[in-house]
Amino acid sequence: MAVPAFLAVMPALVGPTSARALSRSQALLDERDASGALLSAKGYVAAHPRDPAGRLALGRALLAAGDAPGAEAELKRALEYGGVENDIMPALAQALLVQERHGELIRRYATAVIADPATAAEVHTVVAASYLATDQTARARSTIERVLGDRPAHRPAQLLRAQIVAAAGDLTGAMMVVDDVVQAEPSNGQAWYLKAELLRRQGADPPVVVAAYRKALSVRSDLLPAHATLIALLLQHGDLAAAKQQLADMQRAFPNHPQSAYQDALVALQSGESARAHAICQALAGRAPDSVPVQRLAGVAALRAGAYAQAETALKKVAAADPKATAPRVWLAEAQWRSGRADHALATLEPLLQGAQAQADALMLAGQIELSQGQYARADDLLAAAARLERDGDAARTVRAVALLRGGQGERAIAELEAIISRDQGNDVAAMTLIAAKARRADYAGAHQALAAFAARHPQSPTPDFLRGQIAWSRGERAAARTAYEQALAKDRWHVPTIDALAEVDQAEGKPSEASKRYEALAAHDPRQVRAMLAIAALALRPGGGGPAQAKPWTERALRAGNGDHATRTAAIRLFLQAGDATAALQAAQAADDAMPQQPDVLALLGQAQVAAGEPRQAITTLSRAIALRPDSAETHLRLAEAYERASQPAQAEPHRRRAAELAPGLTQDQLGVVSAAMTDGRIDEALAVARALQQRRPQDAAGYRIEGNLLARSRQWDGAVAAFRKAVTRAKPADAPMRLHWALTLAGRTRDAAAFVQEWSRTHPADAGFHLYLAEAAMLGGDVDRAEAEYRRVVELRPDTSAALNALAYLAVQRGKPGAMELAQRAVALAPSNADNLDTLALVYAHEKQWDKAIEWQLKAVRLAPEKGGLRLQLARWYLQSGNKAKALEQLAELSRLGTAFTAHAEVEKLKKEAGG
Repeated sequence: MAVPAFLAVMPALVGPTSARALSRSQALLDERDASGALLSAKGYVAAHPRDPAGRLALGRALLAAGDAPGAEAELKRALEYGGVENDIMPALAQALLVQERHGELIRRYATAVIADPATAAEVHTVVAASYLATDQTARARSTIERVLGDRPAHRPAQLLRAQIVAAAGDLTGAMMVVDDVVQAEPSNGQAWYLKAELLRRQGADPPVVVAAYRKALSVRSDLLPAHATLIALLLQHGDLAAAKQQLADMQRAFPNHPQSAYQDALVALQSGESARAHAICQALAGRAPDSVPVQRLAGVAALRAGAYAQAETALKKVAAADPKATAPRVWLAEAQWRSGRADHALATLEPLLQGAQAQADALMLAGQIELSQGQYARADDLLAAAARLERDGDAARTVRAVALLRGGQGERAIAELEAIISRDQGNDVAAMTLIAAKARRADYAGAHQALAAFAARHPQSPTPDFLRGQIAWSRGERAAARTAYEQALAKDRWHVPTIDALAEVDQAEGKPSEASKRYEALAAHDPRQVRAMLAIAALALRPGGGGPAQAKPWTERALRAGNGDHATRTAAIRLFLQAGDATAALQAAQAADDAMPQQPDVLALLGQAQVAAGEPRQAITTLSRAIALRPDSAETHLRLAEAYERASQPAQAEPHRRRAAELAPGLTQDQLGVVSAAMTDGRIDEALAVARALQQRRPQDAAGYRIEGNLLARSRQWDGAVAAFRKAVTRAKPADAPMRLHWALTLAGRTRDAAAFVQEWSRTHPADAGFHLYLAEAAMLGGDVDRAEAEYRRVVELRPDTSAALNALAYLAVQRGKPGAMELAQRAVALAPSNADNLDTLALVYAHEKQWDKAIEWQLKAVRLAPEKGGLRLQLARWYLQSGNKAKALEQLAELSRLGTAFTAHAEVEKLKKEAGG
């Protein structure tokens, strides 16, 4: 519960002061001139820094000016310098209340024995306010009744009593208490403010409520919450001019207060001044990084200003603070979509798209995203679901129209939808449903008509023009697509999907430099726009681009801006490999493996980088780990064969070449190389041609369909990927197609279909240990540890020699305090003694049992097997420290320090060095 607003701005009553020189500061406080009082008190303290009276005056002035933390610091100094606690206590209690540190306030003052009755009334009223703020209503009531029993005319206590009565639901009784105070003391601004609050809660007419707040401010202009609430009310009722005037009044009363800046940003946002609102919020967020309301406003302002990466950062904090709130999650998804990451946006929206949690605005946004990706069938489903959530009026008729469309009664459905739109100019669900349905059925003329209706209602939105461009592009009308995209960009210069689309047109017309300039402008506008940086690097590596010298700095910038994001790391490694920079690729891959261990795609890239860097023996170890996690990857087997050949072990290479041929039958090594290269640098069409040719030659083999599914998934064409993987799983040897189908269904947002597939595949293929191993890894990544443990145990039941499952179970046993970790870890090591991760887990088990010598012995072996993995060395340093051997710990930490900030745990390395005395 929030702090009672009238107490949050109530100045503490001052006691007698011992310094005549401070009388000016007190007089200014009495006149409600906090700025003048603050200036006077600061001047006195500068001359008398250890005078407790001066510190008390400064603390009171800071509190009146809205700086509660600063006030608390000065009041504590007053106590430290010998001030009388009876004088300081009321202001200090008030400072704690304003900061909502209720527990501390109650512990400190609830049972305090205070001799002076006036001081006791002040302090215990503030204690009662903390009780009320923490929903301890009974204690709040008993405390305030004791105060009023001793001092029945104590106005703050009377007003808090009204708050307590209102909290119990008796608004009429609360109003009677407030009216008594107003009648007895007409100049009591706090009473007038509380009267306005009660009128608002009673649902009084808006003009009456507004007049009440204005009355409160006419009596006392420094009522901060009254200013803020009045501005919000005026904005709510569309009176922007009055809101701006009220903001000006608030800024005069509180020129430097964060609330004034907050309201300024709110008014700017409502006025369409998104850039100014964003600038104000950036400053505010720096002052209050943990304030959810500030982060919420900052996120929305950044979103409207086109600063999508900053919007995402702020809105992630808001969504984490209140996971049940739907609006922040929808805004977050919009920021992700507009920054060009449709897959992330759909994943963010997923909890709001199914069952009882489904939200119309989330379904609407997801439908728009799918529509922008050309997934017309999925968009149609989502938009229909959005319409179903509102079962009255035109929403219900929209659902019926969708049913008619699906039933083949197109003319009736179109007539119904157009009638809905003509009646309800704001029915975006009907408009988007019509657009999706017509595009799905290749009725492009009809889709353009629906787009025109939508555009008329949203003249400043880039969406209609963008969708026109998508339709034209899909029909091969390049010039028309460019025109439509440029019109979209004229309305929203930083609309990332449109920038991507125009860059694609530029490249198709042989203008890669123009495409690169678009992304450079986007990166300059938003320094955290990772996708733009990666796109510039990729363009530089294409024929006619700037080459590796231009690609490398942009790739490095993307890595710094990506903050450890999996997609950014893997994309950067591929770009370094494509550029022929083996050193940079290896460094990036090692950092990724440290940050994200046991990721098959990361391990495959690390192995590829090790081969490129001339370290084939290390690559053999790495790629063997990747194959243990994903045994059905033809590309990884091919990479491992190459590593064996580079290590002059051709006999060991041959089985992996044969296995690659079994997994992708009919493909030559050159064709596998084409697919691998295309997956690396994004030449999807070329690789698709290879996959589809293979399907025609060998229709009963899964390989061609698996390759097609992987390629379509890489370009986020989820419906196509799902269809390809579904064909693959029906073939005799589907390899990893079941895992890939479940993965694609999950990322497509089709969680019910994914769950149904797991159930069906497990029923028809009960002995498929590889599928259960995949499910275990997926559960671990998703944080479902119970499910992961159950799946790992199922794998061990089916295949007791699966070292990866044994190792994972050992790790989980240690982490969850369960027995059996030692036996499991030893079995894993016995099966795969060259797997550094297995040795690392065994060392962890010994460390858990405080057998430091054994822990160090096995950790040393792990480091020797994989010296490139900084995480293993860091763990070794920890075990040395735990055993008391600081010298050995410092040796390992010195090795890690040489990596600098490229090592993701650099900060921990420096911290441990200090602990070790280095």
